[in-house]
Parts: sequence; C-alpha cells; structure tokens
Amino acid sequence: MRFTSADASTEEIGEIFILIKGLSRMKNIILIGMPAVGKSTVGVVVAKRLGYDFVDTDLLIQKQEGKLLKEIIGEEGIERFLEIENQVNKDLWVE
Repeated sequence: MRFTSADASTEEIGEIFILIKGLSRMKNIILIGMPAVGKSTVGVVVAKRLGYDFVDTDLLIQKQEGKLLKEIIGEEGIERFLEIENQVNKDLWVE
C-alpha cells in the first residue's frame, strides 16, 4: 500500500487502521521512510490509537545535539549524522 500523508484518501486511511489492528500485538512499531512523507503524522495517530508512546528519533537527535538536523548534517556531514542516528536508535532498543 502506498501512503502519503497529505493526499491520503479515506480508503487508504481505513486500510492503515485495519493494519494497525493487526499490529496491536507488537511491542514496538517502527516507521521508516524518506523525509517528509508523513512518518511522524502517521506515527502519532497509530500510537494514540494503540495506546502506545510515540517517539520521534529526529527530535531526540536534535535535543541531544542541541542543533537542528540540517545543522548537524551541514556542519558535521551526513556520515556523522548517520552515526548519531544509529546510536540514538541503539539506545532506544535498550530501553
């Protein structure tokens, strides 16, 4: 199923909630995708619907580093950003 947050049809959103029902047995749900495709938007809705906490790793990275993502990438490069992102994800896995 293809989903873009800005132009999702009612039918597509309905399909997502059918999938969510099946996901409710899972401890964690991870959304992966290109920037600005609606991961956070969908994640908040899914978490609320299932009674889960929502964690946005981009926000965790920005808080940890004290910079916006574009500043981290601009100043330190994409490789360093990916290292930071991987460490934040590993830290979440432990929690």
